Amino acid sequence: MGIQRHVTSEAITGLAGDLDKDVKEQVTTAKRKIEECRVDGFPGFGLAGIPLQIAYNGIIDDFTGFLDTYSETMTDVAVILRTRVAPAWQEAELNNTVRYGDT
Repeated sequence: MGIQRHVTSEAITGLAGDLDKDVKEQVTTAKRKIEECRVDGFPGFGLAGIPLQIAYNGIIDDFTGFLDTYSETMTDVAVILRTRVAPAWQEAELNNTVRYGDT
């Protein structure tokens, strides 16, 4: 028989917490490492490499912007998981419970 997976509202809330914590830490680390690669000032890539330096730093700016957008999106996903998905899942769990003797 295959692996069985069970989803609970607690697991959904836990996933939201993981997204908040882990993604922010990883994005912060990645941005710091990327910024360490920035080439500022002269001589940089040398006189002939000024256009390359501008393009290189532009890519760094674009990528750090992408990471910011990614982090914001994961925060939005975590909020939706916590405020909409987990409560809806919990309600579905409660409504799916068979009760005997209830009238």
